[in-house]
Amino acid sequence: MMIIDSGLLFWTTLYVWSRSYGDMVPSTIPGKFVGGVCSLSGVLVIALPVPVIVSNFARIYQQSQRREKRKAQKVSESGPLQLQPKVTTHTCA
Repeated sequence: MMIIDSGLLFWTTLYVWSRSYGDMVPSTIPGKFVGGVCSLSGVLVIALPVPVIVSNFARIYQQSQRREKRKAQKVSESGPLQLQPKVTTHTCA
């Protein structure tokens, strides 16, 4: 069984999830707990919206691609544009 030191776990977490320079450190257990919770919640606040943004971007991009494909198919089904000669009548006065 592995014994985990709470101080080691705290500093590892703080090092991984933030840029702790070590100039100010909490010395009490509640202070270390609050610091760990703050660092983890800061990462989660940034990390949780990312999948939502990515999925919305992917959905909008796919819709755009489908729209462009339908537009291209519509043009190809109608065939090339054929110009009709303009009929003009000239009258001499």
